Amino acid sequence: LACLVKASEAVAYAHSRGVVHRDLKPQNIMIGAFGEVLVMDWGLARLLRESAEQDALLRGKLAPDGRAGLTQDGALLGTLGYMPPEQAGGKDVDARSDVFALGAILWELLHGAPPFRGDTALEILQRTAAGELPPEPDDLPVPGELKAIAERALAPDPADRYPSAAAFADDLRAYLEGRRVSAYRYRASEEALRLLRRHPALFAGTAVAFFLSLLTVYAVARAEEAARVEQAHAAAVEAAARWRELEERPAPDLADRLGQALAALQAAQRRRSLAPHDPEAARGLHRAALALGAVAQESAQWALARQAYAQARGLGVDDAAVEEALAALERAATAEARRRRQAVENVLADAKQGALRRRPEGILDAVFTLGRYPERQTVELLAGALDEVCERLRTAERKAYLAVAEPSRDDRAVGDAEVLRGLATALARRSAGKARPADARLLERAELRIARRERIRNAEGARMETSPRSGRYHVGTLQDRALGPGGVDLARVACEALGRLGLREGAVDALARYLRVEHDPTRALRAAMALRRLGGERAEACVQTALRRFGLSSGFAAGLARSGLQGPSDAKPEVVVVEASVPKTLDRADALRAAGELERAEELYAQALSVDPRSARAWTGRARCRLAARDLAAAEADLTKALAVDARCAPALTARALLRLRQRRLAAANADARRALELDPEQLEAWLVRAAFARAKERLPEASRWVAKALALAPDHPDARLERALIYVAEGKLLPAKEEVDRALATAPRHVRARVLRGHLQGMDLAAAEKEFRAALEVDPQSPDALAALASIDIYYGRTIQAGERLQQALALDPQHPEALALRATLLLGRGKTNEALRAWRLARRNELWLLPELPRSLAPVFAAIEGKSLPEAKGAARPKTAQEWYLRGAAAIRLRRWAVACEAFDRALALAPNWGDALWLRGKARVQAGAAARAIADLERATALLEGQAPVWEDLGDAYARAGRHLDAARAYQKAADLGRLKASVFAKLAEARAKLKDDRGALAAADEALRLDKHSLGALRVRMEALFRLGRYREASQAAEAYRAAAPADEKAIALFFRGASRGFLRQHAAAVEDLRAFCKKRRKGPRVGRARRLIERWSKPPGRKGR
Repeated sequence: LACLVKASEAVAYAHSRGVVHRDLKPQNIMIGAFGEVLVMDWGLARLLRESAEQDALLRGKLAPDGRAGLTQDGALLGTLGYMPPEQAGGKDVDARSDVFALGAILWELLHGAPPFRGDTALEILQRTAAGELPPEPDDLPVPGELKAIAERALAPDPADRYPSAAAFADDLRAYLEGRRVSAYRYRASEEALRLLRRHPALFAGTAVAFFLSLLTVYAVARAEEAARVEQAHAAAVEAAARWRELEERPAPDLADRLGQALAALQAAQRRRSLAPHDPEAARGLHRAALALGAVAQESAQWALARQAYAQARGLGVDDAAVEEALAALERAATAEARRRRQAVENVLADAKQGALRRRPEGILDAVFTLGRYPERQTVELLAGALDEVCERLRTAERKAYLAVAEPSRDDRAVGDAEVLRGLATALARRSAGKARPADARLLERAELRIARRERIRNAEGARMETSPRSGRYHVGTLQDRALGPGGVDLARVACEALGRLGLREGAVDALARYLRVEHDPTRALRAAMALRRLGGERAEACVQTALRRFGLSSGFAAGLARSGLQGPSDAKPEVVVVEASVPKTLDRADALRAAGELERAEELYAQALSVDPRSARAWTGRARCRLAARDLAAAEADLTKALAVDARCAPALTARALLRLRQRRLAAANADARRALELDPEQLEAWLVRAAFARAKERLPEASRWVAKALALAPDHPDARLERALIYVAEGKLLPAKEEVDRALATAPRHVRARVLRGHLQGMDLAAAEKEFRAALEVDPQSPDALAALASIDIYYGRTIQAGERLQQALALDPQHPEALALRATLLLGRGKTNEALRAWRLARRNELWLLPELPRSLAPVFAAIEGKSLPEAKGAARPKTAQEWYLRGAAAIRLRRWAVACEAFDRALALAPNWGDALWLRGKARVQAGAAARAIADLERATALLEGQAPVWEDLGDAYARAGRHLDAARAYQKAADLGRLKASVFAKLAEARAKLKDDRGALAAADEALRLDKHSLGALRVRMEALFRLGRYREASQAAEAYRAAAPADEKAIALFFRGASRGFLRQHAAAVEDLRAFCKKRRKGPRVGRARRLIERWSKPPGRKGR
């Protein structure tokens, strides 16, 4: 039985490797001279994943007369009497088939004959399938447990057998060791007998048991005492070792040294707990606690240092030293607090003097610097600075409002002749957060006067609209002048730092006071976002008050909704809405829609419509929700009902204009926007629709005028800033366009189209562009603009399958999306599907509203040539007039891998601006890809002189040198790129390849190691490292590098790894493994210089040891 256990374990190991034996029988199990058990004859073995067709081939090979399908036993593979029913029936087998054979062997061991016998093969097969076991002989009793094991293993149904050979072996081993067998059901008498056999001492008598228990207790006590002494000794040794390490080999890094001190203290604490009365243990803990306090004090972790010193003081070893250390700690903590306070004051002083805006990323660096000091004194200093700003804002606000208390002649001319009394009191109450409804009405009248007088002062005419919002905007302008650049920077730094410190106490009150007196929506938005970051009911109440003051259609509300910072969720809206509460319900729905909670807002609009079906405002609000959710058909139906109720509803006309703009019905959208503006000139989005229509018709001055109207209503509205950026792009003014996009994202960081446009404006910094596109897709995974933009990156890098999937998804969301259609046309053209590409291109050209207008201008010459037209005849291919327009066309052509078109565009740009470094760089990049390496080198060398310190230019120059075979120059260019720019794995990988070409193996190895440090999956670096290690004779490392390269390389490159691994193993005298690898390499590679060398090495290492050829 022990030998059968070993055989079962061998079969279990084969199963773990996916191999089934299929011919287990006593003749195939051999026992060696030293008791070892061998499982033989694996000729019928197969892998679990192999198919029945491979069994058919095996039968053909085993057929004695060459006829496929027969073995010695007919059409069966295996031995009758030992094979399971499923194997006899030609079905798939698994590990449980071998379990059946093992059960048959166990049965034969117990009874002396196989379990299934008969006169013919058919009779044996029938008994096997029926599971008919022969009766038990009377003269050969078999233990019930062994019989149960055999019967379970021989079950006809595989599901009733042991699940694995390992489980079968476990039951046999349990029987041999006297433990319970899982396949056998024990009776009570058998349980008692088994217990008696295993524990005979339990039944020897009560006295013996009691005596033995006493001896056991004594022995356990002695053992525990010995173990405690041993543990105390081990703890003392460990504590001493930790202390020696801290004292003799302190880590150079402060954080690592703090870890050493903590480990030493913990070891000393364990020793003290095991030997509480040992004075040496107390002294060791005292010493370790003082050391930890010193290191914690050095790393400015004052709480940890105080805790360590307090533990040392409680030991009573050397209290004087502890008191001295505590005094030094307090002095150091006070000095550090004074230093940190000075650092905060210095940052605030720089902001107040306007020094931050003179440094790149100055304000951002200041916020991060303040974030390093999350302390109460930092909050107090920031709150004091913000209160100083509030006082200046309050003074400017008071001056502006009190100046219009008395009516002027123009006020009286329009019927506004009342003296506004109590303005100062109303302003004071609002500043204190105690405003009354009468105060709000009084201040709105004052704001109306401020707006009227400002427009009269600017001579804008009587037809210009006048509103309280315009008055507040003018007050914000006056406050901006009162603050100056330093005050504006101080307010921004204080608001953002307070929001990021995360300390509510004092910060919420300071931000609330500032928000109540701030009239500029951009600066107020920063304070509101800081309050949202801090969280809490009080903070959210301040934000909601500001939201009502600025209005739900303001840039403040839009920026807050798109910032991604949500306030506490309100309770679910009431189910019952009475008619009197419909206006309040709609107010709440508008607030939810502005906050981005579209589902809850739509539910409230539906409840209001169930009470009042003739509410145009409710129909329009629900249409806005559905428009935001891209349900255009439902939104159009709701707007139709709204305009049927009230044909003069300006918000409904504006919403329908936006809907038709989304549907690319530009003329109808423009007509709706014009009608909405005639009814209400303060419809900001209607101005933007008109601007988009004018931009599509290339009437850019007109589009600029409409955007200016929108910005007058909301100076920092992100959509207005984005529209102005698009106009700048159409005019070829890239820097102003970037500034406008940055302002839009500062107000609304989650604005998807602004993110996409900023990515397009990154030029050839494709990594930065892809980062922006992915950020936009994270905000809205269903954005066609973001999907099409990422597809353009995929096309550039040759990832055509991914690009096709993204474009398919974008066109499913918006079948008329122009960029997606144009890029799909490019993909189809690359696949040779010219007719389909032309159809997609013509469909794209029907659209007039493009996010990136240079895309159709770059593709027009390509498709014009396909249609047999000249460039001027192609629709949309009108020649650019400026160098910037030619540059944009060339950059777009590079993105689409149209190198000839790109070179022509950059030729035109450089003809107009001969020393434009960016154009020279990109023309050189295009010429490298077009195969004109010599001309590319000339361009890129000029570009490096004009664009000093630009790492990507040097990298492209290295590519051009490498294409021309000038590897030394290529290595120098790559090294320059690595020295100048961000550390990129691709640059170091190219540097390693260039040094390898120069036979500089050590330099190639160093560059490859640096590339792998930055990107452990860099395939080029892995290959260069493998080859360099081999040439340097470091064969063991070369073998490991070959393993790594083989794991990462594509299928057609894995053979190279086999060659280097085999050759390295051979030089390490692992000749058998080396020959196996080299033979595998020769099978995969039939030709090449390494094949001949591999064959010579195989011949050399295949010879028996001690025999050498001539």
